[in-house]
Parts: sequence; structure tokens; C-alpha cells
Amino acid sequence: MDDTAAIHNILLERDAVGFVARDWNLVKDDFDDDMFMGSSAENGPLRLIYPTLESYRDSWLRQARELEGCDPVTLKRQLLEAMSLRTVEILHGRALVTKVIKGQLDGPAGPIKLDWVTYYFLRCDQRVNRWKITGFVGYLAHDWKVSTS
Repeated sequence: MDDTAAIHNILLERDAVGFVARDWNLVKDDFDDDMFMGSSAENGPLRLIYPTLESYRDSWLRQARELEGCDPVTLKRQLLEAMSLRTVEILHGRALVTKVIKGQLDGPAGPIKLDWVTYYFLRCDQRVNRWKITGFVGYLAHDWKVSTS
């Protein structure tokens, strides 16, 4: 599997499968535990909300449990339809990936709108020849841009 396909598998397929199953063990090896951190711009300015992988794991599992009762086949399909990778930039064993999340889920209490962009940072662990997520900046509006100056 080439690098882009491996990253695609991590950020789309395995993420959706693990999330629907509410099983962190299916995705835990996709993260670099020592280097991980996650930031969010949801509901305001950019903030460091996941200083550790454990804090992100707990939030990920909580969000997954909130969808308990949804048909898993439908939920997986809707997640995969809502997610896409806009860009995958790979240089010297590092990757910057733009993941677009735009769609809707049939939640237990009604429709759930998904509408944001997340920038993921990954590195290739040369010891095991595997890509690992080192962090992300997420829940950004679609028109959010990185400054080039």
C-alpha cells in the first residue's frame, strides 16, 4: 500500500469503522501517543483541547456512544459519504492532510449536521513502516485559511 492509500485508510476507513463500533482498540495504533495533541476552533477561537491522546480518546468514545442506537451500517455509510481528503502533502516522512467533513448523520434524536475541516499531522514511524497521527487542528470553518505570510 502506498503512503497516500495508507493515510486514506487511517483517516477515513479505520476511523469510521472504529467510531461506529465504539472501539478505540481499532484505531489506537494509528496515533503517536508521545507526540499527540489536538486543537479545535469549534465555537470560537482556536484552543488546545486535547493535550494528550487519552483526552482525545475519551472525547472520541463519548461522541461515539452518543450515536448508540443508530443503525451501524447506515452510520458507517453516512460517515464515509461525509468525509473526504482534500489534500495529502507528504515530505520527508511527514504528512499534512486536509480532511473535509460535510454531510449529515441520522442521529438517535434526529439529523446531525457535519460541516468542518480538520488538518491532520502525521509521521511515518520508520521502525514499523507505519503512518501515525501526531495531531490535528480541527472543527474549522470551510473558508478558514492558513496564513502564507
